[in-house]
Amino acid sequence: MTLIAHIPIRLFRLVKGEKKEAGRNVTVYLIQNRNFTTLIQLINQPGDELLLSAEISEVFNIQYKMNELIVFFDINYRNKLYNFSFLFQKQNQLQTFINEYIRCLFEYREQRRTTTSDKPELDRFINYIHLDLPKKSIRNEFVFPEEEYETIGSPDNGRNILLRTGKSTGNTMVLRKYHNHCDLGLFTLDNNCSFRMALPKIVDENKQLVIGSDMLNINHDRSLLILDDDNPTEIHDMNLDRGIILTHYDSVDQYGVDQKLKKLLPTRSNGHDSTFLAFTDRDTIMFDPRSSKSLINKSEYKTKNGFTSGATSRNGYVAIGSKDGIVRLYSQPCKTRATINFQMNVGGDPIIGLDISEDEQWVVATCPYYLSVFNVLSQSTGKLGFVKAMGKDKPPLTRLTIKQEHQQYIAQIFNGVLPSFSPAKFEMKNHKISSIISAIGSCIVSWNFQRIENGCLPSYSIKLVGEEIIADNEPFENTHDILFITDNQVSVIERKMKNSSKYDDDY
Repeated sequence: MTLIAHIPIRLFRLVKGEKKEAGRNVTVYLIQNRNFTTLIQLINQPGDELLLSAEISEVFNIQYKMNELIVFFDINYRNKLYNFSFLFQKQNQLQTFINEYIRCLFEYREQRRTTTSDKPELDRFINYIHLDLPKKSIRNEFVFPEEEYETIGSPDNGRNILLRTGKSTGNTMVLRKYHNHCDLGLFTLDNNCSFRMALPKIVDENKQLVIGSDMLNINHDRSLLILDDDNPTEIHDMNLDRGIILTHYDSVDQYGVDQKLKKLLPTRSNGHDSTFLAFTDRDTIMFDPRSSKSLINKSEYKTKNGFTSGATSRNGYVAIGSKDGIVRLYSQPCKTRATINFQMNVGGDPIIGLDISEDEQWVVATCPYYLSVFNVLSQSTGKLGFVKAMGKDKPPLTRLTIKQEHQQYIAQIFNGVLPSFSPAKFEMKNHKISSIISAIGSCIVSWNFQRIENGCLPSYSIKLVGEEIIADNEPFENTHDILFITDNQVSVIERKMKNSSKYDDDY
């Protein structure tokens, strides 16, 4: 074990929204082991009282304000949320702590010592977590109303897990999962979310129950592809006009090997292509239902990449996220080498959701407790990172999260545990990004994109909508309202324009 740093601080802890001093003479220690795991310890004086001892891999968010000499420190400790802030005496002490903390996380992820060639990447992550950004007053921001809003569902033994919208048919499709089967509910695609019909206990063409894990609407929204939890090597094709599964597509590759599929993707985000995509732990795959062998193309990676999420753009560019926090960008599906890799975080947290903006210049990656936003348009070449490596133009990352008091409020609803974010989506208005929308626990969150684009301190609007987990959301294109599902409800929440131009959402 090696002592990396020991620095005196004043320690504060947020308890039920109230900031309380937890130690005036506390020392924060970083202790690295031979296998590159690192302990963070908080020891109070006098008496060497151990207040906290945890691996830094358990810390889900850390950010700092150099001008206020403060570090915000959020951790899941013994399955409960704890929010601390460290007040340092001097700038060089805070900088030393941040530098060593990031270095230790980097070495744990890479399982090696850092070298001088790693400095640009380390500096990139250090800049990624700082909050010393200019504030900017923005007019015409849309925020959630102050009025109480609560969804009331009808619980049974199931829960809503997936939301898809069919603009061609005006359908909102909700997959509800039970222990041994799933149902599909169809609702109107408007603010009323009026119930149209239910397709209970979905079965395949052999009358076997299907337990859906993912779904994708194709054929101008008249067909619904369903991936089965119990048999992830087959994709079922449901005819929505008739409400039954008519056929399925096998995932047998050219070598006769079944591919275990994790997610389904459209070939293009706004297209009605005959083909569609899927990915496994290792590869991206293209299917064509018209072909006698539906699997028509596959990447040929030799080792598992741990793929966890994906998105496609209007021109068919592909972004794939992985369990180690890497986002890979591809110029087209089924390529074995990415055009560029983006490491979203220094600790390697998994990417659980991805979205690409309509203009293909921005990507938002969802990790369990924060979002990462970055621009992929090279300033020197004018080309997108999907088609050309960016080199020194590799963009900075913007981290989006919620304030500690909001974390505390949500965790109180869920027995001290902070739920993870749902996959974030870009909200587009007049072909431009307006907001980034996500949900955490029973709250919907909307970040103003103009602040992010201008390099300012991000601000957000947040709204509690009950006590059920929000599973997914879909911003409406023609309004600033948001369609969402909870465990037992399908609903829409409206937003209104904020009159004030004052920046009033400080961290």
